[in-house]
Amino acid sequence: SCNKNIHQLNPLECIYENVYREYKFMRLFSQDEIKKYRLDFGIINKDSESELNRNDNIVVNETSEHHIVIQGIIDAFYVKEENGKKSIVLVDYKTDGLSMKEPNEVKLTKDLIDSYSIQLKIYEDVLKELTGYEVSSTYIYSFALNKEIEL
Repeated sequence: SCNKNIHQLNPLECIYENVYREYKFMRLFSQDEIKKYRLDFGIINKDSESELNRNDNIVVNETSEHHIVIQGIIDAFYVKEENGKKSIVLVDYKTDGLSMKEPNEVKLTKDLIDSYSIQLKIYEDVLKELTGYEVSSTYIYSFALNKEIEL
């Protein structure tokens, strides 16, 4: 059963043996939940909406002083099974740095992690609520660096 705060904007479609992509969702978050995400990542003095609204895959709408609606598109995830236990591997694609001729790998890696950690934590929590499975691994795939970055 799904969390009543999550609205699926498209059916969860398996594209290949336990692989899912472009999953759209909308979830109602309380201000306290958003505050917890911000505190978990050491963001104290920034507006949560501007922090989360950095990219095209997540949209934040403040519905009241107590709630925020977040819409997101989870690029890809797959369900794996080890020793009879299922878990999720989450992958988010990023094109940041593609315009650079030779991106600085260390700096771009740090920037990607700093910029998208909250977004991906929200995605992890939404997937756990929807499926009941823990997220065992989360990756950013950087097209500029042509590699995955594990969070």
